[in-house]
Amino acid sequence: MSNKLKIKKTASGKSLDFSKPLKPQLSIHDLSLLVYIGSTSEERATPQEISLSIKMEFPLSPSAEITDNLEDTLCYKEVYEMLKEFIKSNQFHLIEKMAKECFSFLKNRYPSMRIQLTLHKKNPPIEGLEGGVKYTCGDAF
Repeated sequence: MSNKLKIKKTASGKSLDFSKPLKPQLSIHDLSLLVYIGSTSEERATPQEISLSIKMEFPLSPSAEITDNLEDTLCYKEVYEMLKEFIKSNQFHLIEKMAKECFSFLKNRYPSMRIQLTLHKKNPPIEGLEGGVKYTCGDAF
């Protein structure tokens, strides 16, 4: 098979290589939590809404693709519960630190997976900042 059949160009000129299969990924979007976070003690006095979005790439396809059994894959409810407890048991001032610690926590539990985490502080106390602030860290995809 020639490269012309494997690599296609999109309308924007980006190359798509169809010879490499996509590794399976689990994406968890907008896990919402109320947390005490902020650079000042005044800001940390009131809980603020954050959300976490996580992308996890399996090294191989989970056998749940065939078995349809939860035990044969990563349970995203367990990921959520573990992260919620981890965040509650720690104190953070900055979203960068919280995101990095959450990433490290997940990476220690799932070392064979590539993981990327985005933390969204939805309503920081800055007048005019309507969309919040996001910080992303982890493995490159």
